[in-house]
Amino acid sequence: MTILTIAGLNVWLDQPNVELSPEYRQFISEQDLADAHCPVDLQINFTSTTCVTAENEGPPDYAGSSWSVSRNEGVVTIRLGHLPNKTDTHWAARYEIDKNLLTVYESPERMASFENKAAFHFGYPLDQIILMVLLSYRHGALFHAAGLMHNKNTYIFPGKSGAGKSTFCKLLEQAPEFTLLSDDRIIVRNMAGQFHAFGTPWPGEAHIARNHSGPLAGILFLEKSDRTVITPLSKKQAFQRLMPITSIQWFDPDHVDKLFTICERLVESVPAFELSFARSTRLIDELHRFITA
Repeated sequence: MTILTIAGLNVWLDQPNVELSPEYRQFISEQDLADAHCPVDLQINFTSTTCVTAENEGPPDYAGSSWSVSRNEGVVTIRLGHLPNKTDTHWAARYEIDKNLLTVYESPERMASFENKAAFHFGYPLDQIILMVLLSYRHGALFHAAGLMHNKNTYIFPGKSGAGKSTFCKLLEQAPEFTLLSDDRIIVRNMAGQFHAFGTPWPGEAHIARNHSGPLAGILFLEKSDRTVITPLSKKQAFQRLMPITSIQWFDPDHVDKLFTICERLVESVPAFELSFARSTRLIDELHRFITA
């Protein structure tokens, strides 16, 4: 059995032969399930069968070109690769929220298409979709953001695709005083009244994915520029910028309400700024001056 610890949440994989991406290696926990201090936040069971449509599954709440999701009576069903009216989905999952139980269905045909034909697979986008739901019940959210740690505190740098998150991180890799958490996805959770930021196993172009975390001390929205300037933002400005880069299942009103509440509390609790940055090593000096002020 394998335990993954992501954003302080323990995810138990019930099979020893589950193939994970290399980025997940840092997130494999050494905890023992028999330890009373190791609660299981999500148990994942794997089965080598196709996921047929259940009688109470209901119509899809969302159906895209590559995946669909339906929610009914506390059960979330996710199908990948086929439209929801198909009964022979080769990779799917059912998440029973009240039981903290996820069943992953992977057909023998799909497993046979990989080099390791005996292994189950848990990865993108199934992992992110499930964690988005789980986090909303654990006072957390997933953001399109880079992140770093300095003296145990963390800072996140949200930005849409093309905002320069990977470029920003590549520049900061030259600064040993900063520990980079991710260049693309950051999880933030409200834990006992204080927000913490966590690295994730989902890197961007800079391939940065580290299992570190700490109290969140600042939110700096990235903007490319010809000079480096840090400008304070109001709570309203921060909220308006935060929502577009928050991973939200807009088709689920309950999920949307939870995420709005989390984001409102986040901008009320943590100071926010705009970081206009130039592609220069001066960025390191300016950021260090700001953080240590």
